[in-house]
Amino acid sequence: MLRLEVIHERHRRAYLEAAKEFFDQPEPDADFFYELAHDDFTEVVRRYHNRARGIDLPPAYAQEYKYLLMDGDVVVGRGGIRPEPNDEHMRSHGHIGYVIRPSCRNRGYGTAALTHLLRRSAELGIREPIIVCKPDNHASLNIIKKMGGAFLDTVTLPDGSTRTRYHMPESKP
Repeated sequence: MLRLEVIHERHRRAYLEAAKEFFDQPEPDADFFYELAHDDFTEVVRRYHNRARGIDLPPAYAQEYKYLLMDGDVVVGRGGIRPEPNDEHMRSHGHIGYVIRPSCRNRGYGTAALTHLLRRSAELGIREPIIVCKPDNHASLNIIKKMGGAFLDTVTLPDGSTRTRYHMPESKP
């Protein structure tokens, strides 16, 4: 059964296994934390915790609660919730984001992840979250639509790429 967990030192082995899988299959969603984890996992934990407190954020970043998506002892992905994204992040990332490990895709984890993240976002006071994804990410688009997401708009980012934004129905904690 999928659950959200805040990253901790006890996740080292499982996180590194997931990180290796993302890194071995270069994907745009494999962020720098995966590479850094091999060199300094303790630093990754510190950065995740700092992001949740709004400390030492990279330029233009917003406070973000990051979660590991766990099934037993396996990291099947990660998710994040940005309670108050700035304008730039609202256009490019929205309130909620998640990525599922390649070997765990098409097994219901995306739907379960979004369900848990919507519930957690409601607990944080976000009643009508915006979710953003790439227009060619058909798996996420299908999940968003299946869960009641309503098309909001398509935006062009400064780098010329586009994102599709969806307004999710009101969530209840």
